[in-house]
Amino acid sequence: MRLVSENHEAAKASFLKGMEALQNKQYLESEKHFLASSRAVPDRPSVLTNMAAVQIRLSKFEDAKLNAEKAIAIDPDSSEALMNAGIASLRLGLHSEAKDLLDRASRIAPNNPEVWCNQGYILATLGNQLKAEKCYLKALTLSTQHLSTLLNYAVMLADLRRDLEAEQMLRLACEKHPRSVDALFQLGTLMMNFARYKEARESFDRGLELDSANASIKNNLGILQSHLGEINAAQKNFRDAFAIDPNYFVARSNLIFSLSYDNDLPRQQSFDEAKLFGTAVSELATPKFEHVPTDKSRLRIGFVSNDIRNHPVGYFTEGLFANLDPAKFELIMFSNSVKSDDLTDRVRIFFQEWALIHGLDDRAVAKSVYEKQIDILIDLSGHSRGNRLPVFAFKPAPIQVSWLGYFSTTGVPEIDFFIGDPYVSPLGEEEFFTEKLWNLPDSSWCFAQPKNVEEISPAPSVTNGFITFGFFGNLSKMNNDVIDVWAEILHRIPTGRLFIKSKQLADHESLKRVKNWFTERGIREERLTLEGPSMRNEYLKAYAKVDVILDTFPYPGGTTTAEAVWMGVPFITLCGSSYMSRRGDSNAQNLGFPDWVATNRDAYIDRALFYGSNFAYIQEIRSALRDRALAGPLFDQGQFAQNFGSMLCDMWESYVSNVNVNLVSDEN
Repeated sequence: MRLVSENHEAAKASFLKGMEALQNKQYLESEKHFLASSRAVPDRPSVLTNMAAVQIRLSKFEDAKLNAEKAIAIDPDSSEALMNAGIASLRLGLHSEAKDLLDRASRIAPNNPEVWCNQGYILATLGNQLKAEKCYLKALTLSTQHLSTLLNYAVMLADLRRDLEAEQMLRLACEKHPRSVDALFQLGTLMMNFARYKEARESFDRGLELDSANASIKNNLGILQSHLGEINAAQKNFRDAFAIDPNYFVARSNLIFSLSYDNDLPRQQSFDEAKLFGTAVSELATPKFEHVPTDKSRLRIGFVSNDIRNHPVGYFTEGLFANLDPAKFELIMFSNSVKSDDLTDRVRIFFQEWALIHGLDDRAVAKSVYEKQIDILIDLSGHSRGNRLPVFAFKPAPIQVSWLGYFSTTGVPEIDFFIGDPYVSPLGEEEFFTEKLWNLPDSSWCFAQPKNVEEISPAPSVTNGFITFGFFGNLSKMNNDVIDVWAEILHRIPTGRLFIKSKQLADHESLKRVKNWFTERGIREERLTLEGPSMRNEYLKAYAKVDVILDTFPYPGGTTTAEAVWMGVPFITLCGSSYMSRRGDSNAQNLGFPDWVATNRDAYIDRALFYGSNFAYIQEIRSALRDRALAGPLFDQGQFAQNFGSMLCDMWESYVSNVNVNLVSDEN
């Protein structure tokens, strides 16, 4: 009897230590104590339930599901165990099972707001926002201050672009729970997305005062600083974030992406960071999936993206999806976003299946890809926001490709190819890629022309009598070298103007900072037009105020360049030494205007000076540019899809041939 008593005392002590660690968000420590408690006295539902909750936070979803199910077997009426089993099932991609478990929990505990909050979260993750909202509202009728509901509901409202309601929900959460780091994190993130950077920084700073080791806030503060051009500070926060949590791959991706803005960074350093990322995700992704190749007349092509909507990735893929030959290819989308719009609706019809993977565990997504027998899996994000690169590390498809969303190596050794073209990836570029470069014959991207066709206006210089240069893009691309060159152009053309349009300019501090960049270089404020974001139609109309676009370097424009061309506006670009820095060169070459490309800063300035005294030439280009572009690789969607489809078939034939050769070799 004494041994039993000692075991119970040990189990109780470990359990209490586990609860204390859980309260302090020390999840690994908490799991350790719960495991000790369970070893001392097995099958206690309270221990199993709380251990499942901890393992969900540690992304150990299979373990969490197993322990929650053990708790349910002992106590079938435990709503907490049912909720944990439901959340774990959701993250494992077991959607029907997750919903059934939460339905059971809501019948057992109909007055528990946590149950309805989790029910709403599952429904929202599955894309059923209408039913999710009813659950969130039910939870709030039971408890008007229920924190998880306020936060989850706000996130969903933001996804639905109900911005004011989302902000109200988060401000209520911060008011009622002033020491909630999660509430401050969500509010800061929302303010950042609204380009209200001062308010965002205040929320993040307050969150770090309460929890200085919060990796999520460190990461998002880094994103905020990137938007503001504070690249060194941003990189420090990204590094701090994954120092706190070495498996926080989002922060690692953000660091790698931020390196793109650094004009002085040696390429080897960026490459090394990508390889470190790839090694880390590859080591965790075990076991790898194995594949047996077969000859096929119709390939199953999977795309993984966070951005198939009115977004640059959407604009560059819509024409491809519409024109790939359905007799040769079955298309399956693995969407990491519940957001959708008219572009999403237009392209869905070209897919045999549209699988939502938002919120799912990487291993679960990889398993889904494998079970759907995807032949070629294409990453459309690289290290950009919302990527799922760790999924590729499991090698769920026999051929894996990265394209479009990011313009440098992923570093993931399991990704076989990176798509380029003769201009962005000439011979020798593979030195800085872990993937093999596969070049399309002309352009490696193709832009879908806007649906609402805007008329091309006359060049403003014709009536103004002076030239207006423009830049419509991310201020993070405007490093000191870029600003120096643009200021020199304005000094050399005393009547010239500069029109900058950017999302960040909705923020007063950003507006003031850009003015200071130029006034410090002797450019009067009245020579600048600074404008924030607008809806796409109004945005395109703004090109009527611009004669020539000035491209940034080393990170040139992509979408903004294509949109400028569509509106008849030529551009000047500086060709660099990397894949990314040659995107402008590729665009100009494929449009048939190699003279738009400068190979050094003096040539860039000289090109601008030429335009500054040749208004008639600007108008001549403007009137013919759209028709010329539509006939070329940058806009010819049918030809691009044919080139892309041929590439996919060649990749598959090469794979099958190589594997068969290896098999024969093994037999000999």
